[in-house]
Amino acid sequence: MAALIAASFRSEKADHAQRHAIRRTAARRQAVRSRGRRAAAVLVSAALAAAACGTADARRLWEDRYARCEIIVDRAVRRGELPPHNDARRLLIAATAPLYHQLVLLRTPPDLDLPDQAARTAALAASTGAFAQPPPVSDT
Repeated sequence: MAALIAASFRSEKADHAQRHAIRRTAARRQAVRSRGRRAAAVLVSAALAAAACGTADARRLWEDRYARCEIIVDRAVRRGELPPHNDARRLLIAATAPLYHQLVLLRTPPDLDLPDQAARTAALAASTGAFAQPPPVSDT
């Protein structure tokens, strides 16, 4: 009888843990989707602002964006989501190129799923080393 009660308890505990993990995963996906949409809006706004600026101002704006992307990529590496030595600039370009293509070049209405899809595609490519750069040469 004690074994049956113990088995029942373990099942309920495992079921609770599984439900909690599923809720956590869904919340993370929603947060990533939301961040992707916000980032897309910011990047498109930045692109339009850069187009209105002079060349030097546009260059500074984009250098700032690339520097910010490096921080995000470094954090993803520390969390184990990306392998080390990813080229953040190439990753940012790959993640945002579909948005610029659709919105700026083709002038199509915004597709709310495109930022998430482009970000997931670029992150998947980065996780396989598609944007890898050689590790720095040591001075030894």
